[in-house]
Amino acid sequence: MAQGHRGMSIQKLQSKLNHSEMKVRSETVSSLLKMSNHEAYGLLMYAAGNHFSPETRREAKKASLILQKSLFPSLDQNSSKQGSIDQQTLDKLKSGDSSEKLEILDELIKSENSKLFDSLVDLLHQEQDPEILPKLIWTCANLGKISSTPHITNFLRSGNPTVRASVVRSLAFIEDPNNYPLLVRFTRDPDEKVRKESLKAVANLPAEPLLKCLTQMAKKDSDFHRDATIFVIARLAFEPGFKLLISLTQSESDVIQQRSKMALEYLQKKGILKTDLEAQATSPNSTQKKVENEDSQAEIKSSAPSDDAINKECAPAHTADLEEQMGSTNSELDQEEENHIRVIHQGEEASAIKSVFALIESNRLSRLDELKSSVVERSSKRLTATFIMALAQSKDKKHKDFLKECLQNSDDRVQANSIEALRMLGCEDLKTELLPFLAENIHDRARANAIIFLHPTGLIDTRQELENMLSSKNDNRKLSAIFAIMDLFDPSFIALLEAPIDSPNPKVTKRAIEALKLFVLDKQESAIKIAEKWKIMDEMTPDKVEEELEKSDQSDDETEQPNIDDLMSDLKDGVQNTPDKSESEKAQTKDISAEEETKGFARIKSFMSKLLKK
Repeated sequence: MAQGHRGMSIQKLQSKLNHSEMKVRSETVSSLLKMSNHEAYGLLMYAAGNHFSPETRREAKKASLILQKSLFPSLDQNSSKQGSIDQQTLDKLKSGDSSEKLEILDELIKSENSKLFDSLVDLLHQEQDPEILPKLIWTCANLGKISSTPHITNFLRSGNPTVRASVVRSLAFIEDPNNYPLLVRFTRDPDEKVRKESLKAVANLPAEPLLKCLTQMAKKDSDFHRDATIFVIARLAFEPGFKLLISLTQSESDVIQQRSKMALEYLQKKGILKTDLEAQATSPNSTQKKVENEDSQAEIKSSAPSDDAINKECAPAHTADLEEQMGSTNSELDQEEENHIRVIHQGEEASAIKSVFALIESNRLSRLDELKSSVVERSSKRLTATFIMALAQSKDKKHKDFLKECLQNSDDRVQANSIEALRMLGCEDLKTELLPFLAENIHDRARANAIIFLHPTGLIDTRQELENMLSSKNDNRKLSAIFAIMDLFDPSFIALLEAPIDSPNPKVTKRAIEALKLFVLDKQESAIKIAEKWKIMDEMTPDKVEEELEKSDQSDDETEQPNIDDLMSDLKDGVQNTPDKSESEKAQTKDISAEEETKGFARIKSFMSKLLKK
């Protein structure tokens, strides 16, 4: 099935990576691995640090480590991390407070030391604080220049407009013509801050490459790209693009026809373009002649805005006029978003969950606020759990209070996802409120997520907490601890994996080996030693590792972990209408310890033996 992704653009794969079904996401990871280029590597790194699904984060991490070996064969990752930026500074960038992080990043920018870039890449994809992330993106762009592009462009999918604006600013700074389409496209972003930053960047581009970029975008099948082209030409009064604008009045798309005519009318109204629009709009032959004829009677004059005009806090008046006339975003996309929001408000549970996933997949996360009360009123645990991960994907701290309330929800899945979402939003100020989730009676997944959240705060002894979970007789608890180790990806916890490798439960052994392999791919010596001891290194040839990733099956996780990835399978099986009592019964069944299972089998064996003797 991964073959179905062959030939797909990086943008399409990016959307597929946010698909509701884990199988599709796994296939997408495999497709990105097969692409084996820097762009795919950047997207995998982004997913490894920012994806809403823990399982997808781990798969992406594994694939990125594999690609790292092939794309950067001469890179000694460990020495690079240690040598470029001293360990103390790295620790502060990972777990220091916001003011410390910002100070360090300012100093790194001033250093202009490009050798520091490699050390920042991992941090870029691990940083969860939306207040730090924009500065970190800007720092990577300054130090890495064009090398930073595949890493920072993925953050254009962020639901936080400040993050997107930082990416646009950084791409403009890099000055790579390959990025020009992105700068043009985001002039139609839903957020004014992003639109303004994009417009400023586009206005400063050289005329010839800008025209080339606009011409290419006008040929795309996507109305969104063509709409952005129209808007830029009209807004900047970009004289070299006027003929292109006129030609778009003959587009096969009714939307683009309408938009291009509106833009021409706007230019005419402002006295920038004087021509017989009616004749051009109704006669294809006439239009073509006017486009090709250098001696066209159209009178053109440029009134492109100054940098000062674009830099003003409030958009210039004629920008407002244009946006009022054309709309600030693409109408079809807006309608699609509107439909999904209506379904989330009123549709059946299964449809509502699918619509939340659709918003995540298309990165339409700017209107989540208006859905909160509806989600609460519906009292659907599965819908709430899904919606929470959409909030996490938005990277917007304004959702903190809602998530804080969700911590008190009676559903294990809602609690676990709320903790994870708060971490992804960088809400470290709630650390003391997460301490109760370390208790023995807390569900394993919520407990593991609390450990992951609290680890960088220094408030807990993370190693001891993980040891407590791994020493449990409950194998599901051990699995959750292993998942936490994989998510934390801290070499100091590698030794903890040896005990579960020797587990009598093959499922626990499998997951512990999977975690160990991640550290082996990261060239951690302690992991390599354990792998050699347990004869695991034989499985670490490039071909076997890639084959293993392609065949990755997380179905076991779905039955053991109450997270986002079991929602859709639940719905397909008709579980959404199951009474809460059955959920409780299932949970009780899951919590049966390995010891109790063994006793049960022993009793059955004894009974059968007696029966046979008779």
